[in-house]
Amino acid sequence: MQRATTISTAKARGFRGDLVRWCAGLLMGTVLVGITSPLMVRSYVPRRFDAERNALVFESGHRYRWRSEGYATTSIGPHGMAGRLSLVRPSAERRVIALWGDSQAEGMCVDDSDKIHSAIEDASLQKIAVLPFARSGDDCNDWIRQIESIDSGQSAITVDAHLILVVEWSDWMIPIEDPRESVNPLVNQASGHLPAFLIQAVRNVITDGISNERRSLRFRPGPISSDRHLSAPRQTDGVGMIERQFARLRLATEKRCVLVNAPMMPAIVGGEVLWADEQERLHELVFQLAIKNGIEVIDLREDFRELVRDGQWPRGFHNGRFGDGHYNALGNAWIANRVVAWWDQKGNQAKTKSTNLVSGQ
Repeated sequence: MQRATTISTAKARGFRGDLVRWCAGLLMGTVLVGITSPLMVRSYVPRRFDAERNALVFESGHRYRWRSEGYATTSIGPHGMAGRLSLVRPSAERRVIALWGDSQAEGMCVDDSDKIHSAIEDASLQKIAVLPFARSGDDCNDWIRQIESIDSGQSAITVDAHLILVVEWSDWMIPIEDPRESVNPLVNQASGHLPAFLIQAVRNVITDGISNERRSLRFRPGPISSDRHLSAPRQTDGVGMIERQFARLRLATEKRCVLVNAPMMPAIVGGEVLWADEQERLHELVFQLAIKNGIEVIDLREDFRELVRDGQWPRGFHNGRFGDGHYNALGNAWIANRVVAWWDQKGNQAKTKSTNLVSGQ
């Protein structure tokens, strides 16, 4: 009896010891991850509604850390500008351009001095100032709504022209609709107070890392049943959608509008270099539609091919894959140099609807 009691007491002590060690390991592991997380985990910045842009933007005064590809930290300025800390107004000595686009133009994966807007200003010897209004995930509906808001005459933001970086024409092949912008107040508040690694851990548990949809958790083995049925994609008039969006852009502003055609080609796919995509003819059709609507185009396709022939990749990072992903410092600088060269050649000319609107062909 005494021996059984002794064994029971030893087991209880062993269990308590295991529990203490487990809790201590959990605490120490969490602390270790918390200390090292800035090296591996992106940061989270709260968003607010900006009446000037009529859009949700990052709160100014924060620093946004990116770690997926490229190691960079971005300072957030007024109106959610990534990498610029002050507004500037046009003058006789300096033109002011608004830069629009998605994450490629936003440039969170490079330092502020290597972003497209900084590279344009440096290449122009500060004769051009750029207001970076690009946001990750934006498309033409977002750009047009914000351009219309800024040029409405009721905004304190003043620009001479709008520069839109186009990486995929699919961002223009969409129906005309108001962007659905919303932010979860709880998540927004957490972004300003909780550590980034904790927010990321929760996201990894409750959402799918690929589609960012809510994950269905289960606690039993066995096959997963699904009632979802995939429907065949509908055929849409992509070129017609682009034409309608171009016409809408032209009605939204009287300012000069310039598209920078910077497709994600050449690219490395399956270990092979692809020099062109399947939409080469689409580029030419879109250029003609742009000219028809008084929108100018800077075409960078041949520039990027020339870079790659010289062994220089405008996209990709050492902690990612070259020929894939976002534009790096080299790609941003090349885009900036072409924009400044184009502006020096045609920037002071009056708008025209001739074929000279397309540069780089």
